[in-house]
Amino acid sequence: MAEKGHSIHFQTGDCIYSPTPLRRGQSLRKNAPEVRKVLETKKNVLGVFSGHHHGGGYKQINDIHYYTLKAMVEGSGEGNNSYVIDDVQADSRMTVTGYRKATSMKVEA
Repeated sequence: MAEKGHSIHFQTGDCIYSPTPLRRGQSLRKNAPEVRKVLETKKNVLGVFSGHHHGGGYKQINDIHYYTLKAMVEGSGEGNNSYVIDDVQADSRMTVTGYRKATSMKVEA
């Protein structure tokens, strides 16, 4: 994703990272539906990754994959950690490798 002035220009297969969930039923943001609509108009946002939801989760909404990491406040130590590495291929396939309490998955565009 490249930033120019006040506009954000997305490339094919871009992922967005948000501190709070944007998906239905998990969002802490009052304007989450409006933010999702903006992302959907770009037609090349593949995934949105966020945290701050205890149970974590995944849902595809209008061709965008929303992956929420499990909260790390459920206990101390490495065993209660949650993080992922996402690998986006040129054909917009994405592999999410989860570590500790995070879930791994593969998604197609």
